[in-house]
Amino acid sequence: MAGYLYGALQGTLLSWVGSTMGSIACFFLGKKVFKKMAQSWASKYLILSVINSVLENHDGFKMVLLLRLSPITPYSVLNYLLSTSRIKFWSYVLSTMLVQLPRHRCTQYDRCIE
Repeated sequence: MAGYLYGALQGTLLSWVGSTMGSIACFFLGKKVFKKMAQSWASKYLILSVINSVLENHDGFKMVLLLRLSPITPYSVLNYLLSTSRIKFWSYVLSTMLVQLPRHRCTQYDRCIE
């Protein structure tokens, strides 16, 4: 929609910033408000526990890049899962922004030319 309303470049930037801010909000909500719920949710499923242990033992930036590119976990679930891990905030933000930019560029450019 942003690509249609504002053009490809501005639409991409607006949707990218909005998506990043939403991811950051979920990260902080999971870290501060829903911490116990997110931790119990992460411990309930084996795959989430494995991802969490890998995040704690390896480079968080690279792991978030790979997790964001993987179709295994949806973005919303991943935001809350990452909030329960010990990943550094800036590693989370930068890797999330890096992965989201091409996706937003493609979707906004596509809506601009329709």
